[in-house]
Amino acid sequence: MKKIKKTRTVIAILITMMIFALGACGNDSPSTETDPSAQADLQIQTVEATVFVNGVAVPGAFTMSNNPEFPDAPTHIVLMEILAALNAPVNVEDGVVTVEGLNGTITFEINSEDYTVNGEVITLTNLPSFEVDGTIYVPIRFFRDAFGMNNAYFSGGTVQINNEERME
Repeated sequence: MKKIKKTRTVIAILITMMIFALGACGNDSPSTETDPSAQADLQIQTVEATVFVNGVAVPGAFTMSNNPEFPDAPTHIVLMEILAALNAPVNVEDGVVTVEGLNGTITFEINSEDYTVNGEVITLTNLPSFEVDGTIYVPIRFFRDAFGMNNAYFSGGTVQINNEERME
């Protein structure tokens, strides 16, 4: 079983590397300029990272950092691509996002660090959602703390979002 997982991981990494290599000529990553609707004091920049959801690479899931102390460590990730990979319904209306997660219904306003899960507010301090060029970004921790996945973390140049054994 472990050999199959390792083989799948290696294949996913190779596919991701090929996709990034082919896309290097015309980089489709979002600009690092902040959308005017984002918080004025928020410094945002694109961070190179490979994103895996349940062991499968998600090439359109760009990462961003809003931490000036660690600009190479992503804090946020594109919401819609991850939700598509998880087959999770989402609705965005008037700056309010509603997602059906593993823990139930999640709602939040863009540019807020408060995420409501079935009526209970979860605050991800200093990790507000934000929007850049029409793309919504949420903290990577959103997928663990609000959505209900076992793991959502950045390590060794990759972001892992999965329901394998919980990493602490």
